[in-house]
This record gives sequence, structure tokens and C-alpha cells, in this order.
Amino acid sequence: MKMRFAFLLFGAAFFVQTLLNSWLPGKLLVDLDLTILIALGICYDEEELHKPLIAAFVFAVISDICFNQHVGVTGVALVLTVLFLLAMRHLVNTENLIFDAGIAAAAVLLYNTIYWFIYYLMGAPYSFLYMLKRLPLEWVFDTAIAFAIMFVMVNRVINARRDRYFR
Repeated sequence: MKMRFAFLLFGAAFFVQTLLNSWLPGKLLVDLDLTILIALGICYDEEELHKPLIAAFVFAVISDICFNQHVGVTGVALVLTVLFLLAMRHLVNTENLIFDAGIAAAAVLLYNTIYWFIYYLMGAPYSFLYMLKRLPLEWVFDTAIAFAIMFVMVNRVINARRDRYFR
């Protein structure tokens, strides 16, 4: 993935995410940066992942500047989530979409836990139970969006090995 395409992708995700979060009812928040980064982290190689990670970090900091109390929390949580994804790629078979959905669900839970923990360390009055109260719906939507992105991307990114032996 080229750097300019990564910036266009995460820039569009930033604007779409802002519109979606203002239109969705209640406290439901959809995190498109996270879902795109989860899909890219599972489908792309480690060598190709640094460009989307840089773009996601830049737009996470812009999102923090525009909407959050502290700057950099979202970017740090995204980077730590990608490190988790890279570790899971070596431990679990990522060619199976069911395992990928489980890894995506675990990554969403880890991201929200890291995000809450950093805010807790900075003195936010929110308890862990308060974070867990809004998590189930967000967890389902973010995992479903990441799974849909992976389902679309898996045929483009992973080329099957063509062996002449089985002709």
C-alpha cells in the first residue's frame, strides 16, 4: 500500500467516522480507524504495514485534537493493538476467516481496554465497568465491520500459491 493511498483511506475514514458517530443513536460509536487497521493488520505482511500504521496514527492524533480530552491516547492504543495483531498472526492460523473474526474481536476488546487504561492513568474518573457498559454493541459493530473489510480484502491481498505440480 502506498503512503498516499493510506492517507486517503484513513482521511476518508476520519470524515465518515465523524459523520456516522454524529448520526448514530445513543452512545454507539463506530471506530473505522480501528476496524480498517485490524483488517490491514491481519491481511497485510509486516513489511507493508508501517505505511497504514503511520497514516492511522496521524489521523488518530487529529481525531484526539478534535474530539478528545488528551492528545495521543488513540494513537498509542492503535499501535499497541497492531503489535497484538502481529503477535497473534504468528500464533494463530490467519487464513481461516473464523479465526480472523475472533482475533478482530479480541483486538477491539484490547483496544478499548488500553484506551480506558491510559485515560485512567491520566486521571479520568471513568471506571472499568463504565467502559464495559457501552462496549458490547460497539464490540459487535466494530468486529462486524472489520470482518466485512477482511472478507473483501482477503482475495486481493493474499495471492494463492500456484504450484505446477497439481495441474
